[in-house]
Amino acid sequence: MDILLDTKNLFLLITALFNLILAVLIFFYGIKYKINKVYVWNILAIISWILAMFLYRSAPLESSLFWCIILYITPTVIASSFLYFTYIFPSQTEKKLKIKKI
Repeated sequence: MDILLDTKNLFLLITALFNLILAVLIFFYGIKYKINKVYVWNILAIISWILAMFLYRSAPLESSLFWCIILYITPTVIASSFLYFTYIFPSQTEKKLKIKKI
C-alpha cells in the first residue's frame, strides 16, 4: 500500500501526534482521577478517527470502502465517550439520568 503524504495527510498525522502527546501527559500525571481516564479515552477515540481519515485518504480503491465504514463508526465512539465525560465532569461521580414519564 502506497501512503499518500500530501498536505492534508501530513496535518492529520501532526494532529494525531499532538493528541497522543496530550493523552500520554494526562494519563501519566492524573491517573488517580477518573475524569482524566475518561478524557484519555475520548482523546484516543479522536486519534482513531484521525488515523481512519488518514488511511481512508491513502487507501487504494479496493479497501477504501472498509476505511469509509471505519471513518463513520469512530465518531460514535467519540460522542459516547464525551457524553460519559459530561456525566462525571464537575464532581467526578456518575450521575443518574432522570427520565420523567409523560
